[in-house]
Amino acid sequence: MLSVTARLVRFDRRRFIIGALLWIPTSVLPLLTGLVLQRVFNQIGAGRGLDLTTVMLLCAALVIVELARSALTVVAHTYGAYWWDAAATVLRGNVLRSLATAKGPVGGRMPASSGEALARLRSDVAVLVDFVDAFIPIAGSVLFAVGALVIMAGISWSITLVLLVPVLTIGVLTSTGSSTIRRLQQRVQAAGADVTAFVGELFHGLLAITTAGVEAESIARLRARNAPRRDAAVRVRFASDLLNSATNASVEVAIGLVLLLSARSMHNGTFTVGDLALFTTYVGWLAGLPRMIGAQIYQVPQAIVATERLKAILEVHAPATDLTRETRVWFRGDAVPETHPTQEPRTRFERLDVRGLTVQVTPDLTAARDVNLTVRRGSLTVLTGGVGAGKSTVLRAILGLLDATTGELRWNGTPISPDDLGPPRTSFASRQDG
Repeated sequence: MLSVTARLVRFDRRRFIIGALLWIPTSVLPLLTGLVLQRVFNQIGAGRGLDLTTVMLLCAALVIVELARSALTVVAHTYGAYWWDAAATVLRGNVLRSLATAKGPVGGRMPASSGEALARLRSDVAVLVDFVDAFIPIAGSVLFAVGALVIMAGISWSITLVLLVPVLTIGVLTSTGSSTIRRLQQRVQAAGADVTAFVGELFHGLLAITTAGVEAESIARLRARNAPRRDAAVRVRFASDLLNSATNASVEVAIGLVLLLSARSMHNGTFTVGDLALFTTYVGWLAGLPRMIGAQIYQVPQAIVATERLKAILEVHAPATDLTRETRVWFRGDAVPETHPTQEPRTRFERLDVRGLTVQVTPDLTAARDVNLTVRRGSLTVLTGGVGAGKSTVLRAILGLLDATTGELRWNGTPISPDDLGPPRTSFASRQDG
């Protein structure tokens, strides 16, 4: 999993780094917000020495900082979407390329239904890309936390140490609650995949359902399958809201501790109103760091499972890094057109001869034995046979999608290998009607 996530970063390193440089300042700029608020409230609390011009300038600076942060957030989201979509496209493109071009049977690699396959390409890909993407805001929050703790400790190290208690409490709550939320989320994903698969089956068998007049029964079964997904989603939302409420309560407790501990210092003049504003501003941002780290830690198993589920669709023995093989993604302009070799007159198709084709899957199982056929130009050749007779196996072996044990191919009488039967010489389309 780590190799896959690292390659996701490297495949478009420039866009990833620029996105990080845009996003990290949005997490660090609240340091300036706290410092400006400190100066504003210190000026207001100065009493007779109040300088309205200074206060107005500080308020303007506060507005500028917040506007700059908002603008950076919009730009970072907009620019980051390019990397996110490109990373997701690379993962999905490599899975689809393996299904379309890799040798070996596809049936053993595909999930039980097309809906489940689509769910993997949607949900599992999103889990992997989100896992990599989450490291950027975590890095920004860590930088903010370091700066905030240094500033707060310079004002009052004792109050800063006390404030760490509710922050650590938030981390414990996140660690405890995230495991429960993760289990519930897995149920939602499993139930959602089941619903997606059933919807796919409904569309696939729409004609049969209409002919039999069982529309109502089909909808009833869909509702029955959707009920567990709905219930699990409600539980996830309830658990998430409960965790958010506990976190918000911890922040309020932290602010209350600041008020209690700063009362004597404010009376002595060693702790100002501006310092109080700075502490209360920083504590809310500090509370988000343990939650983000806890959420990322609990995303590790999900990312591992997502990698394994996507790797299972690849060809046998393919490494997980094949999920992030180099795949170009174009956001602007036209893609480079594919070029095919021009067929010379002497390669014009006249006939294809297959002689002695044998495909032995295992020592005890032979899928096709001593197949001989001839395909002539302008003719229509049909392979017939019962289920499991080896029709698809023969076609895949001829096209090089499956290794043949023995046999010979001849194109216009010239021996060729199955690898020579790719486009533009041949094309292959598969359809199954159940």
